[in-house]
Amino acid sequence: MSKSMVRPLVLAVLSVFTVSAAARAQSAQALIRETAKTMGGIAALRAIKNQVVESEGKQFDSSSTPRPLGPTRQISTFRSSLTRDLTQPRNGQVRAAPAVKEFIAGLDQLNLDVATIVGIHGDSATPQAARAAAQSTK
Repeated sequence: MSKSMVRPLVLAVLSVFTVSAAARAQSAQALIRETAKTMGGIAALRAIKNQVVESEGKQFDSSSTPRPLGPTRQISTFRSSLTRDLTQPRNGQVRAAPAVKEFIAGLDQLNLDVATIVGIHGDSATPQAARAAAQSTK
């Protein structure tokens, strides 16, 4: 390959990588838009009033196996249904739970200036509300 052809080839390869990097950067937003569109659009998603999560499964006792990694015995089945009202936010209230207590202890150790804590479901609260919930946890 001649020297005069190498430079255009390198530029072409670099431009392909630059274009594909830009396409990947936009692909997450495009994927979210496309997913929302297939679910009826953003307006339809925002109109959802509640969320229901249903699960079922089996619980096994591995401590009663005659040999390590042997067959386990099923001891129970479970069925669960959780409903979340999306129209009534908790207005900064935090549910008391052991995880909240651990989180606040870790946050206090870091000595950070935090104004708002946002949970994985989008709920938010002040550190003071989370501390109050942690104190009510046994």
